[in-house]
Order: sequence, then structure tokens, then C-alpha cells
Amino acid sequence: MRKFISLKRQQGVGLIELMVSVTIGLLIMAGVVQLYLTSVESQRSQEGLSRIQENIRFASNRLNDEGSSSGFLGCLPRLDDDTRVINLLAEGTGADADGTPEVANFSSSISGKDASGVNSTDEVFFRFALPRSIPLVEDFKPELDDQITLDNSINFQLAYDSIKQWDVAVLTDCNYAVVFIVTNDPGTDGVVALTKGGNGAPSGHPNAGQKNISTNIDLPFIGINNADNEGKIRARLFLAGMGGYSYQVQLSESAKQANTRGGTAQCDSNHPQYCALFRNGQEIMDGVVDFQVEYGWRDGNLVSFGNATAVASAGRWNRVDRVKMDVTLSAIEATGTNDNSSTKRIQREMSQVIMLKNPVVEL
Repeated sequence: MRKFISLKRQQGVGLIELMVSVTIGLLIMAGVVQLYLTSVESQRSQEGLSRIQENIRFASNRLNDEGSSSGFLGCLPRLDDDTRVINLLAEGTGADADGTPEVANFSSSISGKDASGVNSTDEVFFRFALPRSIPLVEDFKPELDDQITLDNSINFQLAYDSIKQWDVAVLTDCNYAVVFIVTNDPGTDGVVALTKGGNGAPSGHPNAGQKNISTNIDLPFIGINNADNEGKIRARLFLAGMGGYSYQVQLSESAKQANTRGGTAQCDSNHPQYCALFRNGQEIMDGVVDFQVEYGWRDGNLVSFGNATAVASAGRWNRVDRVKMDVTLSAIEATGTNDNSSTKRIQREMSQVIMLKNPVVEL
């Protein structure tokens, strides 16, 4: 007997089934891609926020340290009397048309300018000496002498070795102070030169062009070798680095380089990635969009606040004892999730009031 085997017709995947499978696959793929994009955007947002927070900490610490130190000239108190500071520096020691002291004008501890930076941002000047000091050995008269002799013994060797040519320095006896620029590279003999005139600090140096000028003030500073002036305070030298420090928002260095190659980058509220905070002409932090400064001063028990123009009009630069700074920082990279829809970049604001450590002594 023959056995008949029934063969069923084999069937493949139909068109409809294929389309359904492809559709489901595409939906899954779209979800994976969307998840990936969301993850990337979230990461970029977190990186931008972290960078802003880091910049806020940096800005807060730097501005607070230098702002609160303004007015420190060794043991010389902050006086409402600018005749106590003898400034031998030639550049940046005057005042502008409205009476605001320039960056190297040590007769005032702090000053600033309104809307002098890009995007109508403000500029602020801090002036102070560093706390490390070296005793004066021989007597010194600013009118006659072009050099001073310091104690470079083992007790003061570290401070003495930190003196560099073209540094600003302050010599004070607690009653008066003389500010000058070091014109030699001090050797082992303790002699520091403050030659008058000349070309000043060379191009490329932070104090480029700065030099000393002559003075007719016949005021002796007593050294430790003078045995005939017992009871008088011996003078000490305090280093001041660049002396005055200016903070201002400008076009970032990367944007400047791009513009030299034909770019049109500009710093404004719509292009925060091209803005940066500069200290004495050197970029220290990018993404700073806005920088507004107000100053506070005391008249008796009354504390007043105002911008630089208001302080100059009131003639109160010597009485400023606090500074309020409002800073807006932006992320450099654009993100899809942010709190600024116009620039697609995360932005944060920082507001800080800095009290000067050296209060004004009224005469």
C-alpha cells in the first residue's frame, strides 16, 4: 500500500506584516535616538551649568580678595587726605574729566567708570600692596635719591628675592607712603633702584610704559641704621605687583582672533559666547555678559550707594568702603534645554557686596 504524504504550501511574510515590523522598528529606533539626543543635551546643560558655577566661585573669590584688600599700603591707614601718598608713577596717576582717579592713582583706594566696557558694562579699579614687607636700611628722600637699600638678611631673604624689575612698590613709615616702580633687577647688595625718567617698563610687560617721575617733596623716610632718630618709625617696603588692577568686560581673545580672519564676532546680549572678563588687559574668564558696579560710602551714620558718576559728583572716592557688583555669566555652548530662549545658553547672575578691610580714618 502506498502512503501519500500531504505537503502543505509554504507561506512567507506578507507585505502588511513586513510594513508593521518596519514601522515598529522605526518607532523603537526613533525612541533610542531621542533618548540619546536628550542624554547629550542634558550632559551639555550640566557641563555648561558646572562651568558657570565654577566661574562664579572663581569670580567671587578673586574679586573679593582684591576688592577687600583695596587701600592697603602697609601700616599707612586709609585717610581722607590724598597728600599722604607720594606717587612717583608717571602713567595712569591722574583723574579723568569727571574726577574719577585713574588705575594707578594711589591717592584713592578704589575707583571705576560707568559703561566703559562693551555692552555698556562698567569698569572697576582696585589698588593695594601685598602684606609681605622688608625694612629700609638707609634713610631715603624721594626728592633726592634714586635708590633705596633694604635689609636682605636671612630673615627677609624670601621677601627680598620676590622683588622683580618693573614691579610697583610702596615705601611707608605709617605717616606717609611713596609709590614707585622698581627699575633694576635687585642683586645681593639690597639696593633697589627707582630711576627717574627713561623709557619705563618694556613693551609686553604688564606695566609697559610705566616709569618714575621726579618730585619736589623733601620728606625723609628713616632706615634702621639711623641711630639719631630713636622713637621714630622705620620705613618698610611693600610690594604691589602691577599696583592698580582694572576689571572690565571686553571681546574675548578667541573672538578677536576670529575677527582678524574676517569674522564679525561681537559681544552683546545675543552673543554672550564672545564676551570675557579681563584683568589689566588679560582675559581671565569667558562668558561674562554683564558687569555692573556700585559703590558705597559713609558720611557719619549715613551710608550712600551710587555708580561711579555719582561718587565722582559727590567727591567721595576717598570714602568708599564697600563695592556692590552684579555679574551675569553665560555658558559658551548652546543647549536645547536652557533658561534663556534667545541665546539658547544657560545664564546665571551673581550679586556680591565687598567690604574693604581697611576702613577710612577721618582726620
